[in-house]
Amino acid sequence: MNIRIMGGTGEVTLDRLPYSHMDEADEHLFYDTMEELLTYANQVLHLVDAPRVALHGDDDRALGHGSVVSDALWQRPWIVDDFVRENPLGVSRAHLEVARPWRNAVRDLFTCIGADADAAVYMNAERAFAVGALRGPADQHVHAIPSLVLLTLLPFKGGIVTDSKTLHLADELRPGMGALIERDARRALRRGVVTTSAELIAYAQTHRGVDQISPRFQRIIDEHLSALRDA
Repeated sequence: MNIRIMGGTGEVTLDRLPYSHMDEADEHLFYDTMEELLTYANQVLHLVDAPRVALHGDDDRALGHGSVVSDALWQRPWIVDDFVRENPLGVSRAHLEVARPWRNAVRDLFTCIGADADAAVYMNAERAFAVGALRGPADQHVHAIPSLVLLTLLPFKGGIVTDSKTLHLADELRPGMGALIERDARRALRRGVVTTSAELIAYAQTHRGVDQISPRFQRIIDEHLSALRDA
């Protein structure tokens, strides 16, 4: 699998990703687990006035509430631990096993440096991550390359996926930024691309408790989410 990377960095060649493109069974497993976990997180944190938190449908307000709760959830991995240990909503063992490794979610600012239908390559300040497609193509929510986004990466079925939410922060580069991003991309790619659940979990555990999002960007995120919550 070859994915063209931005600018002069050429292509990155990936072995077959451990996971990409959900079938119908995995789609139900993933999204049902996520909605149960988010519903529980909202019961704990009291963020939005809704009996359940949804990730799909035609109600934009409900989908906005999903974004609010998910962003709060991934900053509090203990909620995942409690959900799995106590099973407060009575979900199946299969759902609990899917949720268990999500306490190792990686929430960060990422630059998308390449994408196609099968995978997108996102770079944070240190590493590049190959992220598989969910129920749609992996480049479905990529507005530009490069672009700056807030993402949460999750282990799933041996590979890496997003939590299905993308917050777009910048689709256009400021003058002079292109060369800096290309430099950072070369450096990240030399370290190897993180492609597996095990590698993502190891990265998350190494960086446990480290908030890599600056106060300035966190204010932007908070303002965006506040508008969704109050809509």
